[in-house]
Amino acid sequence: MKVLCFVNKFNGIVERVKKLSDDITIASFNPSSPFSDFVPSDVIEEPFEGATFIEKVRKLADPDIVIFSDETLIKESASVFAGRNNLGLISHSSDIYMKDGKIIGRVPGWENLSAEVYSLTLPLIVLKGVENIDLPEHTRREVDISDAESRASLIKTKKREKNPLEDARVIVGVGRGVKAGLIEEIQAFAKKINAEIGCTRPVADMGLLPNFRMIGDSGISVHPEIYIALGISGAIQHLSGVNAKYIIAVNTDPSAPIFARSALSINKSVEETLPEIKKWLKNFS
Repeated sequence: MKVLCFVNKFNGIVERVKKLSDDITIASFNPSSPFSDFVPSDVIEEPFEGATFIEKVRKLADPDIVIFSDETLIKESASVFAGRNNLGLISHSSDIYMKDGKIIGRVPGWENLSAEVYSLTLPLIVLKGVENIDLPEHTRREVDISDAESRASLIKTKKREKNPLEDARVIVGVGRGVKAGLIEEIQAFAKKINAEIGCTRPVADMGLLPNFRMIGDSGISVHPEIYIALGISGAIQHLSGVNAKYIIAVNTDPSAPIFARSALSINKSVEETLPEIKKWLKNFS
C-alpha cells in the first residue's frame, strides 16, 4: 500500500503511518524542507495554493491513502482539495489502523468517546501529531504550482499572520467554567506573566475570545512549557491540541478529566484562585 504524507513539522505522524506501510512518500509545503520527497516551487501561504500542490503531488505519487498533519494550513488545504475532488475527508483523527480490510481513522467524540470512521472514496485522513522526530534528508522534487487550474479564481492574497500561540512558552487556557466578567482580569494576569491566552471552542463560539485563540480539534495545536487551564473540564476535543510539559488545572469539579493530565490540580473556583496566584507572584517577584 502506497501512503502519501503531507507534513511540515515532523510530529510523530510518519512513525505512526509506518504501521500501515513502509512505502511512504513525504511532501512538505515548505520549499526548503530537507526531509521531503516533494516540495512546491514557491512558499504556499493559502489553502487554494495548497490544494493545487496536493493535487499535483497525488498524480505523481499515485497513493492508496493520503495522510495530512493537523497543522492549520495543511488541514485547510486538505479540505479544499477534498471539496474540489468530491472526496471524503476524515478530520481530527487521533489514530489510524487497518480493520476488516479498511483503513480506519479514530475520531474523538464527546465525553471522551471515539468513533471509527472509514472512507468510501480515496482515504484522506487528518492525523494529529504527538511528538517531534528527526528524520534523515530526502531527495526532493519541486512541483510547480504557478500554472494550476482551479474551480475558484483567486482575487486577492494576504500573507498568513503567525498565530501567537504557536511559539508561546506559557499559555493561559480559558474554559466554559470562567465567567465572562473575568476575561479582562485573566488577560491582565496573562500579560503580567508574559503568557498568551487560549480557549476552548465554547468560549470562542460565545464570542468571549477570538477564534484564532481556540485550541483543540477545531483550532490550533500548542506546545507550551506550561499550560494554565482555568475552568477547563478536559474534554478530549480540547486536550488533543494541548501538548504541554506541565499543566496547571483550576476547576471546581474534583472529577474533571483535566486533573488526570495536570501536574498541579487546584480544586477551587477561578475566582478564588486568581487572587491567590497573583499574591504568590507578587511575593515571588
